Amino acid sequence: MISLQSHFSSIPRNMFEYQASKDGRFGWFLCTWFPEQSIDLEEIQAEIKLEILNSDIQNVSKLNVETWLQTFFADYHWRLHARIRKSDLREKGVSLFLGILFDHELFFVQFGRMLCVSMTANKIVPIGINWKNYNVRSFEDLQLLGGLEKDLKVKPIRHFISENDRFLIMPSTTAIPLLSAYHDPVTVEKVIDSYRDTDNAQWVLLGAKQRLLKAKKKGITRLQISTTLLLLISLFAVVYMMFGNRFIDIGNRKLRLLFMDKKSLRIEQIPSSLNLDTTKIFKQLERIVNLPARNIEFKVKWTTDLPYLMTAAPSFDVQNLYIVSENKLLAYDKNSRDLKWSTVLPKEISNVYPTDSVLLALLADKGLVSIKTGGEIQWRSDIPILLPHKDITHPVELTNAEDPRLDGSILVIAEEKGISVLDTIRGELLSRITFKEKLQYLSDYDMLNNCFYAVVADEILCINLNIEN
Repeated sequence: MISLQSHFSSIPRNMFEYQASKDGRFGWFLCTWFPEQSIDLEEIQAEIKLEILNSDIQNVSKLNVETWLQTFFADYHWRLHARIRKSDLREKGVSLFLGILFDHELFFVQFGRMLCVSMTANKIVPIGINWKNYNVRSFEDLQLLGGLEKDLKVKPIRHFISENDRFLIMPSTTAIPLLSAYHDPVTVEKVIDSYRDTDNAQWVLLGAKQRLLKAKKKGITRLQISTTLLLLISLFAVVYMMFGNRFIDIGNRKLRLLFMDKKSLRIEQIPSSLNLDTTKIFKQLERIVNLPARNIEFKVKWTTDLPYLMTAAPSFDVQNLYIVSENKLLAYDKNSRDLKWSTVLPKEISNVYPTDSVLLALLADKGLVSIKTGGEIQWRSDIPILLPHKDITHPVELTNAEDPRLDGSILVIAEEKGISVLDTIRGELLSRITFKEKLQYLSDYDMLNNCFYAVVADEILCINLNIEN
């Protein structure tokens, strides 16, 4: 543990204040020093002390202590600067040290003439600001708290005080003559008390004793076992609801609705009520078990107005969405919807067919054009090649191969003013979305983004296929 071995202050020109826990594992130490004596100085030092005491320094944790020191002093520097400017002090700033101790780890900041050294068994090492060649310093280099009319650079320092080591804090007026005359840690510790009579003397000496042994860990209690079991059960329930609740919950709810009768029965009605239609029950159970998904729903993800008339169904690849307007081809980023490039072809475009390497465009005169990334035409063929048209009336079948969230297959059917999803096996309507205007074009299924691109009036819609299973 760390103990306060010796300290001295020449009140009121300097001040030392500290608080520590009984076990010595936590504490904080505050030192201020000023070269002159003044009533304003006494008030300023009292304000500094109150500022520290009223802060949440007692609640600072080891994880955020450095951030707390930076934030606190970056803010307090300007308030202290405004206070000092109103005073009659010649030196417009305060030398200050504040250290926060966690067991053997000391986190501290130092401003102005406050210096620190670590004393081991046979050497003295400066920590933070070096005391050597410290006699000549400009006012800006001193970095006095509340001195400069600009943001102060607050650099917290972490130092580990090992067992049997000493940590010495003192102003430069005391440190320079003492450490220049004596280089042995033992001698410094013995003669430091003789500097009480020097002008404006101050020091704080911390010593590290043998570290406190940690208490032995107790065995696992019943409360810990019960808490662990409850947490595991809760975690299992959460995982089950997120990934495994495909039919049990629905089946349980459906069975309750089948067997529960909210109407009260008379005695003579009981025999007839006991005649359950097991065929309907098994059909319902079969339907629940064999549904392609627990829930399927269309949802509009985004909508964009088009300043031109679309003349073909939207096409896409991994990154781009392709829009056709007569003989103009435009490529948009699927995520940001920003225009990436556009190109004008010699004839009206009938269809666009993205491949792994190039983009193929089928023209109205049956010509085929290959377009490279960026919209540049790579080659043209006049062979009358027929690429498959995207007929919006043609149903699209989606299975587990297109969407792993599905257990079976579904049919996506384009209507005059909407899109519907049917169960392929039973023909049951699973979901439907309706538009205000007529549906003009519908793209293929985008397996990467789980959506369709629909053209309705003068808008293009991205329609997500939400599947819960």
